Parts: sequence; structure tokens; C-alpha cells
Amino acid sequence: MLGEWLTIGITVLGIFSALFLQAYLSKRKRKIYGLILPGLFFIYSIIAAFTVEPMETVKQTIALGVSTFFVYNVPTAMLFMVYMSARHGFKRGRRW
Repeated sequence: MLGEWLTIGITVLGIFSALFLQAYLSKRKRKIYGLILPGLFFIYSIIAAFTVEPMETVKQTIALGVSTFFVYNVPTAMLFMVYMSARHGFKRGRRW
């Protein structure tokens, strides 16, 4: 029971740490610093999509690879939203 709570706590701490690090890097003067973490997660999603195990048919393998790509890109999207909000702020009616 304690091991489960410890795992959950470490996971939540890691997520919040990544979000705060992303916010810090996004506010830096050079724009490229804020794109480091989303870029790493994007590369990781590509690697994960191409390393899926083969299924019975090619269609199933492709479907699994595409779904893996999209699921692994959820952190990429979250970090990119933090980047855009830190860079441009929340202004109504403004387009990115």
C-alpha cells in the first residue's frame, strides 16, 4: 500500500517539476530554451511509435503505432501549451 502511494507521489512530483521547468525555460530570453522539453518528448513519441510490437496484420500494427504516437504526444502538447502561454500570455481575442 505504501509503495503505491510513493509511486503516485513521485509521478505527481515529476509532472509538476516538468511543468515548472517548462515555464521557467519558456520565460528565458531565447525562444529555443522553451522548446527543448517539447522537442524531447516529441522525439520520444516518434521512437515509441516505431518500436511497437508487430500484430497479426499490418493494419493492426499501423493502428497501434499511430495510437501510440498520439498518446505519447499528450505531454508534448501540454508542454507546448505552457510554452505558448508563457511566451504570449493569456490575452482575449489574440491569435497565436
